[in-house]
Amino acid sequence: MQLAAPVAASAATYVAGRATAASRIFSQPWLPRNGREVMRRHLAVLMVLLTGAYCVGLAPLVISTIAGAEHGAPYLLSMLTGVAGMLAAIAVGYTAGVLSGTAWLAPITFACVFAGIGIAAHEVRGLEAAIPVSGSTGTLGMVEPYSLLVYRLAACAIIVGAAAWFSARALRRSRRWKVPSPTSSAIAVILIATILLPVSNPPALFAKEGDLPASCTTASGVEYCVHAGQASQLDLMRDTTRKLLAVSGVQPQELRRVWSVALADDAGAGDSADGNVDSSTVWIGLYPGNDTATETAFAVAQRLSGLEACGAVPSGTVTDFRNGVGAAQAFYIAMLRSAGHPDQGYAVETPFDHLSSDELASWGARHAEAIRNCALNETDMP
Repeated sequence: MQLAAPVAASAATYVAGRATAASRIFSQPWLPRNGREVMRRHLAVLMVLLTGAYCVGLAPLVISTIAGAEHGAPYLLSMLTGVAGMLAAIAVGYTAGVLSGTAWLAPITFACVFAGIGIAAHEVRGLEAAIPVSGSTGTLGMVEPYSLLVYRLAACAIIVGAAAWFSARALRRSRRWKVPSPTSSAIAVILIATILLPVSNPPALFAKEGDLPASCTTASGVEYCVHAGQASQLDLMRDTTRKLLAVSGVQPQELRRVWSVALADDAGAGDSADGNVDSSTVWIGLYPGNDTATETAFAVAQRLSGLEACGAVPSGTVTDFRNGVGAAQAFYIAMLRSAGHPDQGYAVETPFDHLSSDELASWGARHAEAIRNCALNETDMP
């Protein structure tokens, strides 16, 4: 809807602009001869109706999001960029209709604008800063920078102003295509420069919250923390970790914190919330659509199994469990199975399959040092 709404509005106003231009050309008696008056009347009506419909359509989603959010409040400046983008799309569509020769180009314009914005938002680095329809999605704990939002609002205002100017000029003439005046040329240069400005120096689309609010608890010497907006996931993250600690039999000294990546300065890079490298923390990716228990189990099991010490990542294709990496992989799979988590693609037999949960924990406790150092071998297998 984020992309379709402004593009659809642009196509709709294209038809309105085309109808206005046709009426002007054929000198309909009801049409005022002043092109600027025509443009103001039509654009005002179109912007109020279409932008109002856009806001009404989004209202239930916004209200339900606010009601269900565990933390935070609406970011009004960011919401305003969506409205400004709609106004810009309406003005551009109207101008395109005024300048074109036939309304049959409306569907082509719709397809081209839709594809153009989509490609620009995803493929052209920096250009998506000028489009209030981002191809990137922020996560909890991140906000759109104030400078970016101000730029987007200014860019949309310039687009609306330029489109209105060109529409008014075209409606005052019997021929729409003429050599542009110095003023029109200057406006076009300013418009292009404004849109291309972020391409030369792409800005950051998201930044960390200034003060990250955390919800924490401690159990058995391990600290569990999530962003305040994920507080409902804290108990599940803690319980999942405690099950894995129990079935692994491993109590590695380096596992002191299990935190959500929403509290990291560089999510997934291993940095703590204060920016210091901290290998004692396991980072959990609690993103919308992800299962908290599964994400927690995978990340914690990777640490407890020794896969991180081996510099390896889980893989369902490993079948040789006689070396350090293979043994860690087998222990990783066995922990997940024993803790009650699906194989998630690890449909392989391991040397641990015949062990009970208690036996697996006993084996892990005896080989804790070798696990931490990725030193397991064939003789260590049960």
